Amino acid sequence: MSAEENKALVRRFIEILNQENWAESAGEFVASAADAEFFKEQHAQFRSAFHDYHFAIDDLIAEGDKVVVRGTVRAVHRGEFPFAELKGVAPTGKAVEWQEIWIMQVVEGKFQASWLCLDGVSRLQQLGVLSPAE
Repeated sequence: MSAEENKALVRRFIEILNQENWAESAGEFVASAADAEFFKEQHAQFRSAFHDYHFAIDDLIAEGDKVVVRGTVRAVHRGEFPFAELKGVAPTGKAVEWQEIWIMQVVEGKFQASWLCLDGVSRLQQLGVLSPAE
């Protein structure tokens, strides 16, 4: 696939990800059934903690089989997050916003691998879990 086709795939993925019923389409994007199931499970847990999720694309860059998307995530913390830095943190009800950068490797129209970097410190500060640096 061309770089433009890969970018279009990532745009479509983000559109689906922003929908509540995105899990029905996970297999459309992920290369293996096991990866699709893992991704659906992880995202369902994330969605149970962060409602009103929206990922806005700020930058989208493609070269070869890699697509990099930088975006702003907005959500409301309404449930306990079962893993990572928020495990055990009670819902705050706070609206939060943070940056994410995803790198996706596209092979034959599916995500073969992906890497995510997010601004977890900012998210923790907004939720009141971590004090802002002075």
